[in-house]
Amino acid sequence: MSDTSRRAEIVKLVVSDIDGTLVNNARELTPRARKAVFALREAGIRFTVISARPPSGVAPLMAALQIVEPVACFNGALFVNPEHKPVAEKTMRPEDVLRVGHTIQSYGLDVWLYSPQGWFVSNLHGPHVEHQTWLVQLQPQAIRELEALSTGVWKMVGVSDTFDTVVRCEAQLQQDLSLQVSATRSQSYYLDVSHRDANKGAALEQIARLTGVPNAKIATIGDMPTDVFMFKGSGISIAMGNASADVQSAATYITASNEEDGFAVAMERYFLARNSASATSART
Repeated sequence: MSDTSRRAEIVKLVVSDIDGTLVNNARELTPRARKAVFALREAGIRFTVISARPPSGVAPLMAALQIVEPVACFNGALFVNPEHKPVAEKTMRPEDVLRVGHTIQSYGLDVWLYSPQGWFVSNLHGPHVEHQTWLVQLQPQAIRELEALSTGVWKMVGVSDTFDTVVRCEAQLQQDLSLQVSATRSQSYYLDVSHRDANKGAALEQIARLTGVPNAKIATIGDMPTDVFMFKGSGISIAMGNASADVQSAATYITASNEEDGFAVAMERYFLARNSASATSART
């Protein structure tokens, strides 16, 4: 039995990150990536995603890929079924929402907040607001009083294009032992904060329970530090070529970048037994 056949026999579910992984930098799902997902199903391998996006930002991909498994949004703070109905959630404590918000602002970062009430931002004209509005199909609302929004929060985000400041704020939140949160960068300019059990590692555990697939038979693929949590809980992990060296060192394999169809390359090479010339460009 070839190595590829053995991997395909072991893996029963692929769990993918979206931005920087499943889609290219224009946030487009390429025909090759879509074809790879349908080929996985034909091979008896199920597929779903764990993303920092809200449900509205995941819905178009769920439709395009005909996903029938539970999907994790907000890094696992909210799970939805194929009908987009919530099946599980983890919300932040109100006191954590207030403390995190104040800490983010003390570092000069903008604050974003997602809850059933909508998407709220501290600066309506701040960096990435316009793009996020297009991406997730939500209209931002202004944060006027954080206290009034502190209940039922799925996720908060610290936003800045001063990347070293985002890193320092991340470290501060991770070191604050009074908080019951997970704080990790999902992009160099986004610091995602959610309930401590709403990270991609815990999300993978929940997906394993909801699907009945053991962790050892799950493969994960991603590009950011948030994805390392799910790498650790899966039988096989794949880092994108555009991932940092630290993320790549945490994975079983490394594929091409998201601009080079790295998701499809990985699926073809490791699980679909294809020997196309493009598949050989993946690195191990």
